[in-house]
Amino acid sequence: MLRLDYPEIESGQMSLLESLLPQEALKLPPDLEKVDQILMDERFEEPFIEKFNVTIGRGTVPVRVYIRLMLLKYSTEWGYETLEYQVNQNLILKKFCRIPLDKPAPDSTTLIKLNQKYGEDIVKELNKQLMKKLADRKIIRGRKLRVDTTVVESNIHYPTDASLLKDCVDAIASTARKIKDVCEEAVEGFRSKTRTIKGQLLKVAKVLRKRTGEAKEEADAVVKEMVNTAKEAHKAGKKIAKKLKDKAGKKIEKLSQKLDEVLAVTKKIIEQTEEVLSGNVHLSDRVISIHDQDARPIKKGKPRVKAEFGYKVQIEECENGFVSNYEVYKGNPSDDTLLGDAIKRHESTFDHVPESITADRGYGSKENEDTAKEAGIKKVAIPKRGKKSKERQDIEQSRPFKRLINWRAGIEARISLLKRKYGLGKSHSRGYSGTSTWIGWGILTHNLIRSARYV
Repeated sequence: MLRLDYPEIESGQMSLLESLLPQEALKLPPDLEKVDQILMDERFEEPFIEKFNVTIGRGTVPVRVYIRLMLLKYSTEWGYETLEYQVNQNLILKKFCRIPLDKPAPDSTTLIKLNQKYGEDIVKELNKQLMKKLADRKIIRGRKLRVDTTVVESNIHYPTDASLLKDCVDAIASTARKIKDVCEEAVEGFRSKTRTIKGQLLKVAKVLRKRTGEAKEEADAVVKEMVNTAKEAHKAGKKIAKKLKDKAGKKIEKLSQKLDEVLAVTKKIIEQTEEVLSGNVHLSDRVISIHDQDARPIKKGKPRVKAEFGYKVQIEECENGFVSNYEVYKGNPSDDTLLGDAIKRHESTFDHVPESITADRGYGSKENEDTAKEAGIKKVAIPKRGKKSKERQDIEQSRPFKRLINWRAGIEARISLLKRKYGLGKSHSRGYSGTSTWIGWGILTHNLIRSARYV
């Protein structure tokens, strides 16, 4: 059952502990008080009511409590367990989160499940409602828009073919151990191969330390041995999966599904490793993690790193430093194909297109300029790539164009801030959906804290 608040808080009922404490001890700091006022707007509850309004069953963690807990998590970069502990230890934080003082904070595992349940669509809608609220109060007007892309890294180790093969064998063995606890006969005769493949991985590292021309050939020979080991583990896993088909029970069904997923990704990694060993190193759909299969290697031309492993994110910022919209992409789509969608999202949020738009040279194309002008945008400041005509040079040297380009540079600092303080440096949630939710909460937290300055 969906709840908006705890009954005691909603009715204004005071607990015994709260009645014994002086009111000054529970007074919220000014910044939290302003954020609390913003979040009391009913429009932040509408997305939950529309999608999850169930009137039967056990009561959920109240919506107002959940939003405030997520705001605390992403503003402090605490983990879920630390968040639970800190809220239970701090009466002011408990009051801000609208939790009765005589009740414990929601369990960390409950919050993880709620994040998975509500997902990225809810967070996007909350950010959209915040933008509408700020527009209603004339804090922002949606007249200007600047866009840029960045990479949010996944929480994975550096992906090599050898390490991925070891991950697959370890995952099969781990799943088999869990199956053994509920159905021992299904794993009878299973040999994990984890010790074998670990030795082979260490052998690869030892060979590559030689730094000679023959080292790569020797390493490839060992990787071929690892492929054979992974195939043996895959074959053993298939036998377990076959035995589980005749078994019943929720736990067995769940573990059987998990094993099927591990076997599928193992097969794919074996195939891609064999492709690389045959000489084809340019794979368009390469798996770089068995735990985050949607993550991709992305090259952004940075001198410090050749490639980053994760997801590409487009940040769309309006006036006063608010991130009005964002979008998470799988892979590395070209920047010059993303501007049209940004304009549509801006129009959906503010009910009109911006008067001016600016972006870096990566977005520079005649199609993008035509798209912006056809949409009704008066000023477009995107530097052209390649050789420029005298007429184009005059346009880019004009004062209005330069003014917008100078304003565009501020989005680099905004991205840096989001990475340093709001979790966009690295996502600790797995998969496309988990990463999108992680990014969404980081951006929403940034916008809420920033909006407190203007309330």
